[in-house]
Amino acid sequence: METISQQQIITVNPNDVKIENGNLCFQFKGKDYVFKLKEITSRLAAATEKQILNYSISPSGYGIHWPELDEDISFSGLLKSK
Repeated sequence: METISQQQIITVNPNDVKIENGNLCFQFKGKDYVFKLKEITSRLAAATEKQILNYSISPSGYGIHWPELDEDISFSGLLKSK
């Protein structure tokens, strides 16, 4: 697996991001990644399905934002945690 450096900024095509069955799924460089939302942060763990499904991808593809939860996650940060 490719190592992500601390300074590297990862961008993801918004069309490659899905939230389904309690998972955040996306593709990066042709590889599929799946993260359990309830394991990412305590805010996501406590959120309702409606709150989780109310999200937006940053225009640059840098991260994902949940406005009702005031939660932001970068794709770089997620990949560094793997």
